[in-house]
Amino acid sequence: MPCNLGPRQPGHHGGVKSFGDDVERMVEEGACGAVYLALEECLGEHGRDWRRCQAEVKALAACNKRAAAAPGGVASAAATLPASDG
Repeated sequence: MPCNLGPRQPGHHGGVKSFGDDVERMVEEGACGAVYLALEECLGEHGRDWRRCQAEVKALAACNKRAAAAPGGVASAAATLPASDG
């Protein structure tokens, strides 16, 4: 007996959007998106060995902590990030 689930909706498997698209959008719009992307870049450069990216790991943890405590919400936490040294 064939399974007919009806038309596919965006966001479902095989649909217009994928789960990765949603995650990427949340990261980019989040207060700590730039810090997260810096961590991802470091992990990519070092074979996903998080031990070699401790500065980035700590920066993301600090950003997430500020975002959680920010009175204006998570968006205001990004404004308090320290400058990156590259």
